[in-house]
Amino acid sequence: MKPDNDEAWYKRGNALFELGRWEEAIANYDRALEFNPEDDTIWYNRGNALSELGRWEKAIANYDKALEFNSENDAAWNNRGIALKDLGQLEAAINNYNQTLELKPNDNGAWYNRGVALFELGKPEEAIASYDKAIEFNPYDDEAWYNRGNALYQLGKLEAAIAFGTSEADR
Repeated sequence: MKPDNDEAWYKRGNALFELGRWEEAIANYDRALEFNPEDDTIWYNRGNALSELGRWEKAIANYDKALEFNSENDAAWNNRGIALKDLGQLEAAINNYNQTLELKPNDNGAWYNRGVALFELGKPEEAIASYDKAIEFNPYDDEAWYNRGNALYQLGKLEAAIAFGTSEADR
């Protein structure tokens, strides 16, 4: 491998990430960034590795760098939201999910994540609306169905919570 080949370092980092060797992946992303410091995908993937290690603040800083170079990186907005949620910053997380959805309105994961944050904020009606959108884009999203049922249960809509599918009774 040529030592100055940023793409090789990046791809090696991705392979190590897939193997769950996140510290090594970060080291390889660092080498790639030495040669290509403005590549948003390298910053994004470095942030993902830091997230896997539970280093939320550092992950956010890496997502910020990715967004500095590409403000339309919807995955960076979404994963930044996840890190913020994990830090307990639910309103900020929702703002990031909203940014993701402005860029990619059919993002099942962003709708789901938004629903989780809204539910944790004590807004089950809004959470249900987000889960419904997640289900609209992926009807096989069992977690969205499950969490939707929990939100309905919290609202006292027990029959709707156990019913399969969307019914008028839960609206």
